[in-house]
Amino acid sequence: NPLRLVLDYVGASEYVEWIHYDGWGMRTPEGPWRLEVGKDSFRNDVLPRYGVPPEEFDEVVKASRPLAEVGRQIPGLVLRDDEWQLLPL
Repeated sequence: NPLRLVLDYVGASEYVEWIHYDGWGMRTPEGPWRLEVGKDSFRNDVLPRYGVPPEEFDEVVKASRPLAEVGRQIPGLVLRDDEWQLLPL
């Protein structure tokens, strides 16, 4: 949550009552369905709908771990959407 990042940074997030959610609804040409928050929901519930073997997804996750680790090291507050977007990095 970008707002949470800003409020954490300025020390004000403790004054907000945060609402947590456990998923969200999706509407696709195949019909509506709910995506639950969590690492296994996409693998075990969504991929089978499209005929993707969970093991194939496991390989993609394994191959992308180094890139994901680099991404986790970039604070959200330094991300920009203008011509100077690489400057903070």
